[in-house]
Amino acid sequence: MNRKITLAAAGMAAILAAAVLAFTTATSSQTAFAANVNIDIVPGAESKGNQAFSPGSPEVHVGETVTWTNKDSTGHTVTSGSGVPDGKFGVKADGTPDVILPNKTQEFKPTAPGDYAYYCALHPSMVGKLAVEPAGVS
Repeated sequence: MNRKITLAAAGMAAILAAAVLAFTTATSSQTAFAANVNIDIVPGAESKGNQAFSPGSPEVHVGETVTWTNKDSTGHTVTSGSGVPDGKFGVKADGTPDVILPNKTQEFKPTAPGDYAYYCALHPSMVGKLAVEPAGVS
């Protein structure tokens, strides 16, 4: 009789463990690609070059929202391109860079995978990069 109880308890524990694993896997795969990415423009950024943005080279997925927050005391831009705007983000309709004032944000939602270089048009030594992966790829 004890052997039957032990086997039943072991069977229930295995079923419970499988259910927890399945739920955890489903939950993590659902949230892994729905995350937003936050990048700070750090205090004193104009003198920090490729460390002006934190994190400096995050990986994101198509469709995720990337938000830059200016934590410095002066205005900056987050302009796509490598020293010359390429128009993907960070520019106004007239082509001029969009300045992010202190404690303000700018958002970008990539629609295609690839590497996106960006810089501050006011302080060109400030550079960063986004590595955009297809949605659903980890």
